[in-house]
Amino acid sequence: MKRAWDGTATVVVAIGRSLCRPSLLVLAPCLLLALTSPVASAQMSLANPPPGANNFSCKPSAAHPNPVVLVHGLGATMGENWGYLSPLLAARGYCVFALTYGIDPRFPYAGGEIPIEQSAPELAAFVDSVLAATHTSQVDLVGHSEGTFMPEYWLKYLGGQSKVNVYVAMTPLYAGSTVYAVSELRDALAPLGLSQPAVDLVAQDCGSCPEFLAGSPMVQKLNAGGAAVPGVQYTTIPTRYDELVTPYTSGILHAPNVTNKILQDVCPNDLSEHLAEAVDPVVAQIVFNALDPPHQHSISCVGLPAAAPPSGSGPAAPSGGGPAASSHPRRFACARPSGRLAGRSLGPVTLGMRRDRVRSRFPRSSTRGRRYMDFFCLTPIGIRVGYPSPMLLHSLSRAQRGHVQGRAVLALTANPHYALRGIRPGARLAKVARRLRIGKGFHIGLNWWYLTSNGTSRGVLKVSHGRIEEVGIADKRLTSNRRVAMRFLKSFA
Repeated sequence: MKRAWDGTATVVVAIGRSLCRPSLLVLAPCLLLALTSPVASAQMSLANPPPGANNFSCKPSAAHPNPVVLVHGLGATMGENWGYLSPLLAARGYCVFALTYGIDPRFPYAGGEIPIEQSAPELAAFVDSVLAATHTSQVDLVGHSEGTFMPEYWLKYLGGQSKVNVYVAMTPLYAGSTVYAVSELRDALAPLGLSQPAVDLVAQDCGSCPEFLAGSPMVQKLNAGGAAVPGVQYTTIPTRYDELVTPYTSGILHAPNVTNKILQDVCPNDLSEHLAEAVDPVVAQIVFNALDPPHQHSISCVGLPAAAPPSGSGPAAPSGGGPAASSHPRRFACARPSGRLAGRSLGPVTLGMRRDRVRSRFPRSSTRGRRYMDFFCLTPIGIRVGYPSPMLLHSLSRAQRGHVQGRAVLALTANPHYALRGIRPGARLAKVARRLRIGKGFHIGLNWWYLTSNGTSRGVLKVSHGRIEEVGIADKRLTSNRRVAMRFLKSFA
């Protein structure tokens, strides 16, 4: 069958951008500029699907009678968001389909940028094409981030309710988000008559962003009469470490057709935050069980750090869904940050340490599915440490390999306790670039990476939308010139 909407190929980019761009934090000065720009029109694409998806000749089996439609998050494409989960579903015999929706022609490499009331008709048309191709009457939806929010408009207002059986929502935001206190800033501008102009200004660049904010007209519209649509079986998967959907309880629904599975209620020491859910094996197991309730399997937490005894810090938010979703889950306490970022050390980690020694400095760690990186829990934000992969080692001389194999060569953190030459995560790059004497950046995915001198190590800055997200250190020998530095950073980005 010929595919509809075979549009211009899109470039795969990093999974999901922030729910609202950092420019939202400086709305008041921007308003004085009275900027204007044309309203974006809707586009969508079926180019670059994830592995296992969009075989329009696929015929659902008796075991899995409904095709599965994957709906990505803000700023992502289907290829990037679903590169992990899509082939796993296909291997289990599902007919899997995905689209990149809501493309703003001015930002052609990212989806979900336009208002959701414009994206929802694209999803509606795509689902209709899937139903026609598979000769079925219903689909199962799996959404991530905006992919849990936009489809609600289709379900409630565009006739999608009867076409969906199961809806699995990863990092959902039914009540919107207060991300970076932007919703509070919006409300603070209201007495000055600047709230709506601020929203309009942001919408010129990202039409869907203001709609996600807690208390927005769209949030109110989608929650009118209850967010959960009758007849659809919901499974929600919030994470307590969500830094974009705040509070994470925005993703909890209370209705008889909803099962809430807070990720840490299932595996208490799963440290996955908003973006990491898309590549989390535990999340994948929850999805499999939600799509096939009669054949559910117990969920394995193998590979995660062992749980500590309850901390007694009070009950968790109610989640429902059986014993694994107790209102008093086991918890573990993250260590407090210690030490500082200086020379070859970042807190307890020193470049050149063997991996087992690095791990011994922390009570718990996780690889989050990345073989050559460890994630260590600290309060409020952890440290990640990178070790050279075989591909990176292959590019080195024999002498270099002997010095770095199996040893820490990169350490990064977004924890504000640590500062690189006085610069902490969250600072604007433009304000500190001259002070740090940074050189030309490395554009990898949606992020920019910058290197700077730091004594016996190389200082590292990860920057997104002009704001420093992480600071850290790297081995000088592996970042000695631009070519080798690019190779090094790409192995960890």
